[in-house]
Amino acid sequence: MSSNYSVSVVGMGRSGTTLVSEIIEHANGKCGYYHWKKDRGDMSNKKNDNEYWIICRRDLRDILASGFRSTIQRNRLKEISGFIVSKDNPLPKGYKKFKVKEHGSTNFFVKKSEILSHGNQIMYDGWLDWIDKVDYIFHYERYIENREEVVEEILSNIGATNVTAEYCISVVDEWIKNNPKHASNKGVINGWGDIFSSKQEKLIIDTWGDWMREYNYIK
Repeated sequence: MSSNYSVSVVGMGRSGTTLVSEIIEHANGKCGYYHWKKDRGDMSNKKNDNEYWIICRRDLRDILASGFRSTIQRNRLKEISGFIVSKDNPLPKGYKKFKVKEHGSTNFFVKKSEILSHGNQIMYDGWLDWIDKVDYIFHYERYIENREEVVEEILSNIGATNVTAEYCISVVDEWIKNNPKHASNKGVINGWGDIFSSKQEKLIIDTWGDWMREYNYIK
């Protein structure tokens, strides 16, 4: 039987939310999916007794890099001009300059203001807005290391007995195979170095280091 819970994946994107939602949909028949509380409309500040919320976490450096990388890969140059290195938009000293295959020889970088704006949205609207009411924290890096153990834990927690962890993992693998552009760098751990320099990493750590230390992403 499927779970008696109404299960939703909530909070910060680029942290495994899509793969968890795929698992839940095949284990439970349906899955809510909300990055921001405003997406829930009239239910934005409410949680029913039968609701089960899963939030995902991942190294913030990887989340930010994945988001910026995906934005640049998926959009036309005129829509991402603020990321393009040019005379009018010079590369700051110590910042990473990079290319993506979708845009050939064009050089890009991520501004300090973009890092701070996007990072604050993720941490405040994608984490702090939800964390006090979530039932389970999905740890992306732990999933990569031991997928079956993590999926079995999720299925047990929501009371889903109609599918196996092995089946759910195969469903996720098939989805990823059919949607290769979703993960901007195949979802690798510690893959942020192509987007951020050590100076940009320091900005991230100086701003959100307490959270990163709490979850052992840095010491």
